[in-house]
Amino acid sequence: MQRDAEDATVDAAERWRRLGALVAGVDTATALTAYESAFRLQPRDFWTCVELSRLRQCIGDLRGSEEAAAAAQRVATTDREVLVAYGEIGNVLVAQGDGPGALAAYRRGLAIREVLAARDPANTQFQTDVAVSCAKLGTLDHGQNWEARQRYLLRGKELLLTLQSAGRLMANQDWIEWFNEQLATVETFDNSDGKTRGR
Repeated sequence: MQRDAEDATVDAAERWRRLGALVAGVDTATALTAYESAFRLQPRDFWTCVELSRLRQCIGDLRGSEEAAAAAQRVATTDREVLVAYGEIGNVLVAQGDGPGALAAYRRGLAIREVLAARDPANTQFQTDVAVSCAKLGTLDHGQNWEARQRYLLRGKELLLTLQSAGRLMANQDWIEWFNEQLATVETFDNSDGKTRGR
C-alpha cells in the first residue's frame, strides 16, 4: 500500500507539472498554482524547484523565488543541475539588487560549465551552456567594467558562431543577434568613467 501511495504521489506531481508547463507564459497564476502543488508533492524534484523559482519571481515574490532556487541547489544531483541552480540564484540576486552576490553565483556557474564543456566538447548543450553564462555575466554591470563585460559577450558570441559553422547550432539556440545587440550597447559605454563613447 505504501508503494501504491508513493506511485500515486509521483503521478499526481507529474500531472501538475504538465499543466504548469502547458500554461507557462500564457497564464502565470495557473502555472504557479500547478508548480506549487507539484512542489508540495515532490519537494525534491529539481526542475519543479527551478520552475517554481522562476514563476515566483515573475509575480514579484523574490523571497519565495530565492527559497525555491536554494531548494533546487540542495537537491541537485548532477553537475548540470548544480550550474543551473547557480544561474537561478544569480537571477534572483539580480532582481533583489544584490550585484556582488549575483556576480559570484554567475561566476561559479560558468566555472562548472567550462569544466563540462572541456570534458565533452562534442556536447552542444554544454557549449551553449557556457554561452549562457557569458550572456549573464556580459549583461551584469556590478563589479565589472565595460571591457570585462565585452569579453564575456564576445566569447559567448564566438562559441555560438563556432557551433553554427559546424552545423551544430539549433534554431532555439541561435542567440547571435542578441549578442550583437548587447555588444553594441556595451561598446558605447565605458563604466570606468561613466562616459558614452562614439562607435
